[in-house]
Amino acid sequence: MKDNKGKNSYSFRDKMNIAFVAILIIAIIALFIFHIVAEDPTDTETALFAFLQFIFSTFLAWILANYSSKKEFEASQKKFAISAYRRINEIERGVDSLIAVTTTHSKINNTGDLKFIEAIGNNIQNTIQSSIADWADVIGEEIATENEIEKLKREQENLLKTFTDKNEESEEKVKEELAAHDLKMKKLIDSLPSSLAIQNNSEEAVSEYNLHRKKLRNKIYHTGILTVMFRGDLSKIKKYNEVTMRLLSHSGEGIFLLYNESDEVLATMFNASPLSESSYTILIYSLINTKELTVDVKDQVREFDVPNREKLIAVDLDVVLS
Repeated sequence: MKDNKGKNSYSFRDKMNIAFVAILIIAIIALFIFHIVAEDPTDTETALFAFLQFIFSTFLAWILANYSSKKEFEASQKKFAISAYRRINEIERGVDSLIAVTTTHSKINNTGDLKFIEAIGNNIQNTIQSSIADWADVIGEEIATENEIEKLKREQENLLKTFTDKNEESEEKVKEELAAHDLKMKKLIDSLPSSLAIQNNSEEAVSEYNLHRKKLRNKIYHTGILTVMFRGDLSKIKKYNEVTMRLLSHSGEGIFLLYNESDEVLATMFNASPLSESSYTILIYSLINTKELTVDVKDQVREFDVPNREKLIAVDLDVVLS
């Protein structure tokens, strides 16, 4: 999207108003000086001066009121435009998701209905872009900033696509580039109005999460195994042939636990990653794609010894990537 003119640019009408105000001020000063230097003004001159002073004061008050009203209108219009832009973005994400799903299914089942839905989605996308362009004159700078943030996110995704965890040097280089992108995004987000900044901040920083997800997917791709760590007493777990790994969710937070057949908790998931507890749980859930599964104790549960730390329980899960 092309950048619009800066906020500090003035329209022809603004320039004319400023020039008119300047002329009025000069005229009032000139009349005031004339009134002062006049040795003995007549009643007619005094009345004329008072009349002209009233006229000029009225015009000046009208222009200032008009300017103030214009600024209030622009502020109100900008607030409305930002709100509308946020809603448009939400609709666009929904349409993108719809098109992605229908495109995938149409490759499998080449039916006319799916093609028709996909075509409708594309038309809605064009309408969305037209609607965004309509607001460019009002919030052009904010839209340009949002586009720059999206560009940085796409660059991060490309970095993650090319990343492989074959050596530490490669990993550190990717981390440095992702951190640099995060810093740029933070500065851009901080420059946005609060409502748009909140929307961007609510989307969790993708760099660290996606990097860790990429590493786990690489390991699963090569081994078919996802290893999840737990804290607990291994001797108690070994008493059973099978245990259940189940997601316990409470107040928006979640964690995986190991249960016996009597639904007694045997172990709690241990997060050794740099992610938050909730993010790590979401990541594990996205990889195994289920809230509950049965674990064969003999084949899938083993002790994991961490130097200078407590002993952990490793659960090796057979995972098929989707």
